[in-house]
Amino acid sequence: MKKLFLSLFVMGALTFGLQSCGEDDPDTDCTTTGCPAGQECVNGACQDIVATCDFCGDYSGTATTTQNIAIPALSVDTGFVDLPVDANISQGTGSDYILTVDLSSLIPGVVPAVSGTLSGSTITITDAEYVYQGIATIVVNGTVDVSVTDAISGSLVLSYPPSSALAVSGAIDFEGTK
Repeated sequence: MKKLFLSLFVMGALTFGLQSCGEDDPDTDCTTTGCPAGQECVNGACQDIVATCDFCGDYSGTATTTQNIAIPALSVDTGFVDLPVDANISQGTGSDYILTVDLSSLIPGVVPAVSGTLSGSTITITDAEYVYQGIATIVVNGTVDVSVTDAISGSLVLSYPPSSALAVSGAIDFEGTK
Protein backbone atom coordinates (compact mmCIF):
# COMPACT_ATOMS: atom_id res chain seq x y z
CA MET A 1 0.00 0.00 0.00
CA LYS A 2 2.89 2.23 0.85
CA LYS A 3 4.35 1.65 -2.61
CA LEU A 4 1.01 2.47 -4.24
CA PHE A 5 0.80 5.85 -2.47
CA LEU A 6 4.43 6.56 -3.28
CA SER A 7 3.85 5.69 -6.96
CA LEU A 8 0.73 7.89 -7.13
CA PHE A 9 2.62 10.73 -5.45
CA VAL A 10 5.52 10.49 -7.93
CA MET A 11 3.16 10.32 -10.93
CA GLY A 12 1.20 13.33 -9.63
CA ALA A 13 4.38 15.35 -9.06
CA LEU A 14 5.69 14.51 -12.56
CA THR A 15 2.37 15.40 -14.19
CA PHE A 16 2.22 18.77 -12.38
CA GLY A 17 5.89 19.45 -13.08
CA LEU A 18 5.60 18.68 -16.81
CA GLN A 19 2.52 20.87 -17.19
CA SER A 20 4.26 23.85 -15.60
CA CYS A 21 7.17 23.58 -18.04
CA GLY A 22 4.92 24.22 -21.07
CA GLU A 23 5.16 27.17 -23.50
CA ASP A 24 2.89 29.55 -21.58
CA ASP A 25 5.31 32.47 -21.86
CA PRO A 26 5.02 34.67 -24.96
CA ASP A 27 7.74 34.63 -27.61
CA THR A 28 9.59 37.64 -26.21
CA ASP A 29 12.39 37.52 -28.77
CA CYS A 30 9.92 37.45 -31.72
CA THR A 31 11.82 34.68 -33.51
CA THR A 32 8.69 32.63 -34.20
CA THR A 33 6.04 35.33 -34.33
CA GLY A 34 5.19 36.62 -37.78
CA CYS A 35 3.20 39.85 -38.05
CA PRO A 36 1.11 41.15 -40.95
CA ALA A 37 2.21 44.18 -42.98
CA GLY A 38 1.98 47.41 -40.99
CA GLN A 39 2.64 45.65 -37.69
CA GLU A 40 5.72 44.72 -35.71
CA CYS A 41 6.40 42.19 -32.96
CA VAL A 42 6.76 43.75 -29.51
CA ASN A 43 7.30 41.35 -26.60
CA GLY A 44 5.68 38.52 -28.52
CA ALA A 45 2.60 40.44 -29.65
CA CYS A 46 1.87 42.08 -33.00
CA GLN A 47 1.24 45.82 -32.70
CA ASP A 48 0.58 48.54 -35.28
CA ILE A 49 3.70 50.37 -36.37
CA VAL A 50 3.38 53.98 -35.27
CA ALA A 51 5.20 56.30 -37.62
CA THR A 52 6.71 59.35 -36.03
CA CYS A 53 6.63 62.74 -37.65
CA ASP A 54 9.29 64.92 -36.05
CA PHE A 55 8.31 67.99 -38.06
CA CYS A 56 4.53 67.69 -37.65
CA GLY A 57 2.93 70.38 -35.54
CA ASP A 58 2.11 74.07 -35.39
CA TYR A 59 4.39 76.79 -36.73
CA SER A 60 4.15 80.56 -36.31
CA GLY A 61 5.84 82.92 -38.70
CA THR A 62 5.41 85.40 -41.50
CA ALA A 63 4.53 85.46 -45.19
CA THR A 64 5.45 87.88 -47.96
CA THR A 65 3.93 88.08 -51.42
CA THR A 66 6.20 87.56 -54.37
CA GLN A 67 3.20 88.26 -56.62
CA ASN A 68 0.09 90.11 -55.39
CA ILE A 69 -2.76 87.89 -54.23
CA ALA A 70 -5.74 88.55 -56.50
CA ILE A 71 -9.08 86.86 -55.81
CA PRO A 72 -11.72 88.96 -57.63
CA ALA A 73 -14.65 86.91 -56.29
CA LEU A 74 -13.60 88.01 -52.78
CA SER A 75 -12.60 91.56 -53.80
CA VAL A 76 -9.01 90.84 -52.81
CA ASP A 77 -6.05 92.27 -54.71
CA THR A 78 -3.15 92.93 -52.39
CA GLY A 79 0.48 92.44 -51.60
CA PHE A 80 2.02 92.21 -48.15
CA VAL A 81 5.30 91.93 -46.30
CA ASP A 82 5.75 89.98 -43.05
CA LEU A 83 2.07 89.11 -42.68
CA PRO A 84 1.69 87.02 -39.50
CA VAL A 85 0.67 83.48 -40.43
CA ASP A 86 0.25 80.19 -38.64
CA ALA A 87 0.77 76.85 -40.33
CA ASN A 88 0.25 73.26 -39.34
CA ILE A 89 1.73 70.09 -40.79
CA SER A 90 0.08 66.76 -40.05
CA GLN A 91 0.66 63.28 -41.35
CA GLY A 92 -1.76 61.88 -43.89
CA THR A 93 -1.43 58.40 -45.32
CA GLY A 94 1.82 56.95 -46.63
CA SER A 95 4.08 59.77 -47.78
CA ASP A 96 1.22 62.32 -47.89
CA TYR A 97 1.19 65.24 -45.48
CA ILE A 98 -1.41 67.93 -44.90
CA LEU A 99 -0.31 71.58 -44.86
CA THR A 100 -2.75 74.07 -43.36
CA VAL A 101 -1.93 77.77 -43.65
CA ASP A 102 -4.02 80.31 -41.75
CA LEU A 103 -4.38 83.37 -44.01
CA SER A 104 -7.39 84.69 -42.09
CA SER A 105 -5.50 87.86 -41.07
CA LEU A 106 -5.62 88.73 -44.80
CA ILE A 107 -8.97 87.20 -45.76
CA PRO A 108 -11.26 86.22 -42.85
CA GLY A 109 -11.94 82.49 -42.79
CA VAL A 110 -9.33 81.53 -45.38
CA VAL A 111 -7.45 78.59 -43.89
CA PRO A 112 -6.58 76.29 -46.79
CA ALA A 113 -5.57 72.72 -46.04
CA VAL A 114 -3.80 70.99 -48.92
CA SER A 115 -2.10 67.64 -49.34
CA GLY A 116 1.47 67.17 -50.48
CA THR A 117 4.02 64.40 -50.85
CA LEU A 118 7.19 64.18 -48.76
CA SER A 119 10.50 63.40 -50.46
CA GLY A 120 13.60 63.85 -48.35
CA SER A 121 12.90 66.97 -46.32
CA THR A 122 10.59 68.65 -48.85
CA ILE A 123 6.81 68.45 -49.10
CA THR A 124 5.71 69.07 -52.68
CA ILE A 125 2.15 70.28 -53.29
CA THR A 126 0.87 69.73 -56.81
CA ASP A 127 -2.46 71.08 -58.09
CA ALA A 128 -4.17 70.83 -54.69
CA GLU A 129 -7.59 72.50 -54.75
CA TYR A 130 -9.03 74.54 -51.90
CA VAL A 131 -12.60 75.82 -52.26
CA TYR A 132 -13.43 78.84 -50.11
CA GLN A 133 -17.09 78.73 -49.03
CA GLY A 134 -18.17 77.61 -52.51
CA ILE A 135 -17.20 81.05 -53.85
CA ALA A 136 -13.63 80.70 -55.06
CA THR A 137 -11.52 77.72 -56.03
CA ILE A 138 -7.84 78.17 -55.35
CA VAL A 139 -5.30 75.77 -56.86
CA VAL A 140 -2.15 75.54 -54.74
CA ASN A 141 1.29 74.46 -55.96
CA GLY A 142 4.58 74.76 -54.16
CA THR A 143 7.11 73.33 -51.79
CA VAL A 144 7.66 73.37 -48.05
CA ASP A 145 11.07 72.56 -46.62
CA VAL A 146 10.87 70.91 -43.21
CA SER A 147 13.57 70.15 -40.72
CA VAL A 148 13.93 68.50 -37.35
CA THR A 149 15.23 71.82 -36.04
CA ASP A 150 11.60 72.96 -35.73
CA ALA A 151 11.57 75.37 -38.68
CA ILE A 152 9.81 75.43 -42.04
CA SER A 153 10.04 77.60 -45.11
CA GLY A 154 8.18 77.44 -48.34
CA SER A 155 6.75 78.99 -51.45
CA LEU A 156 3.18 78.63 -52.63
CA VAL A 157 1.64 79.69 -55.91
CA LEU A 158 -2.11 80.31 -55.91
CA SER A 159 -3.98 80.10 -59.18
CA TYR A 160 -7.20 79.32 -60.97
CA PRO A 161 -7.69 79.50 -64.72
CA PRO A 162 -7.05 83.14 -65.64
CA SER A 163 -9.66 82.99 -68.41
CA SER A 164 -12.32 82.32 -65.77
CA ALA A 165 -14.43 85.06 -64.22
CA LEU A 166 -13.33 83.55 -60.89
CA ALA A 167 -9.62 83.84 -61.70
CA VAL A 168 -7.18 83.59 -58.78
CA SER A 169 -3.48 84.44 -58.85
CA GLY A 170 -0.64 85.17 -56.51
CA ALA A 171 2.43 83.77 -54.81
CA ILE A 172 3.79 83.85 -51.28
CA ASP A 173 6.98 82.91 -49.48
CA PHE A 174 6.66 82.00 -45.81
CA GLU A 175 8.69 80.77 -42.88
CA GLY A 176 7.90 79.74 -39.36
CA THR A 177 9.08 78.00 -36.22
CA LYS A 178 7.42 75.64 -33.74
